[in-house]
Amino acid sequence: MNFKCPLIINRFFQKKGRVKLRLINRGYKQLKNSNRLGLITQLRDALTKTELKSVKIHNIFFGKNSFDIELSVRQYLTVRILDISFNKAILYSVGSEKPLRYPLPREWRNTLISKKIKVDNFSCALLWYGYIFLTWGYDSLQWLKSFWGMLYRRQNLGNYIYFHGLSKHNISHNAKDRNIVNWYLQWKNKNKNIDSICHSVNGLSNFKYNELSVVNTDGLPKLKGRQMVYYYILSMYLITYSFFMILVRPYYGLMLGEILKLVRTSFADKDQLASDYLFHNSGPFYRPIWTYEVQRRGSRVLFYFYSTNIEFFKTESGYPVQNPWHLINWPYYLVWDRRQADFVNFFDGCDAIIEEVGGIWFSSSNEKMPIIPKTSFSVFDVTPHRATRYILLGEGIEYYVPEIVNQFLNDIQLVLKEKNISMLHKQKRVTKLTHKKYIRNINYLSNKSNYVEIDPFFDAVQVILNVKACISMPFTSTALIAKSEGKPSIYYDPSGMVQKDDKGAHGIPIILGIDELRIWVDSIVNDKKN
Repeated sequence: MNFKCPLIINRFFQKKGRVKLRLINRGYKQLKNSNRLGLITQLRDALTKTELKSVKIHNIFFGKNSFDIELSVRQYLTVRILDISFNKAILYSVGSEKPLRYPLPREWRNTLISKKIKVDNFSCALLWYGYIFLTWGYDSLQWLKSFWGMLYRRQNLGNYIYFHGLSKHNISHNAKDRNIVNWYLQWKNKNKNIDSICHSVNGLSNFKYNELSVVNTDGLPKLKGRQMVYYYILSMYLITYSFFMILVRPYYGLMLGEILKLVRTSFADKDQLASDYLFHNSGPFYRPIWTYEVQRRGSRVLFYFYSTNIEFFKTESGYPVQNPWHLINWPYYLVWDRRQADFVNFFDGCDAIIEEVGGIWFSSSNEKMPIIPKTSFSVFDVTPHRATRYILLGEGIEYYVPEIVNQFLNDIQLVLKEKNISMLHKQKRVTKLTHKKYIRNINYLSNKSNYVEIDPFFDAVQVILNVKACISMPFTSTALIAKSEGKPSIYYDPSGMVQKDDKGAHGIPIILGIDELRIWVDSIVNDKKN
């Protein structure tokens, strides 16, 4: 009996999971059949524009900072709860025809009701307060961990900069690698007097890079002596106070971790802060509240775009509702070109600095460049997810799906083969979420004589420099990189879904269908300049 119970329980949850997945798929199909795939994006847009008037957090915790705490809370909730789990809940509600049950504040529940979404108010409220409690518990444990770390980690960083949200492929020992650290070090407006480069990449040991120390930190200042005592006392008060106020003022519990980071930053001396803090477009919608403090005290808070593929496609009826870019309020943006600067200007109503810097390097690998045939074209696609994952992304149109991506690759391979041109294909990356149809097609292409596969983390610039021309899937940044390097560059759309005047192309020609592709390839082959 003892051996059967776990198996029975496991099968029960597996069955429940399969039933839920079927209903989610049904919800997606219903939206697709009724031409309402943009519903989730529209709902997210409406929610993120709904002010949370019940936000009441005493400004005593913010020191001398003056910023819109309601906006910060709305940003924070957007990235914490309006994610794939929210998409899943909406699709399940549509597919099961049951009211929505999901942790949402009262104002957002009312907005959904106004949009004709069935909402179980009681369940949502119960889940909301449960979510607040769990967030409070998690943030309390994280504070304990960070405080313990400050007691035992003493690092003399000197004048340092901090990169937020990096991976091991963004940092290297080689000055020739085109990653974000090396990009910063060659940027004309960099901080020229730094001793350390800091990051929070797990598992990456500290090392020396030329004369600089590359150090793993959490990005926040290391307090000492009396600072630690004051920080401890105020933190314990905040943790206790926020717990007892969960039912009355839940936003204290929700924002506990962020408030504690702000307090920690406010107790630090000026020389304990980084001169530059760099954030990127994988997390654009929430600006941490502690960054207002470091900015007030003279540090630069920089937000950089490592990609230009940040907009939804234009449709026949115009541009659809975008991701909640209206939330952004960073003080300093690093963008590729005028088009991206205009995009930021449109959404950011603040007096931000926007600097056009050209292409921004982000990641590279140590893989050796394979032998490249003399006449080659580089090809860059977007890896399609499995259907069970893709339907949860809330995309308004079905574009990055295996049918279109495979046709993109197969058309190019066929046309280039006709002209005896090699196809250098650099994938985004293959993970367990990658669609099997795509993987099978890659295996099929691998048997073609003119197909060469390039490591996903290999430096795209080096690939582009060694080819005759570049073909990219709309609207990957590689097309702009190729143009900047003087290489013929296009976006190829095999489906005809992309509009030729889409501003997301940044002026790069958009080629539709295999016939137009043949004409363009012929023009490159016959051009004596190439």
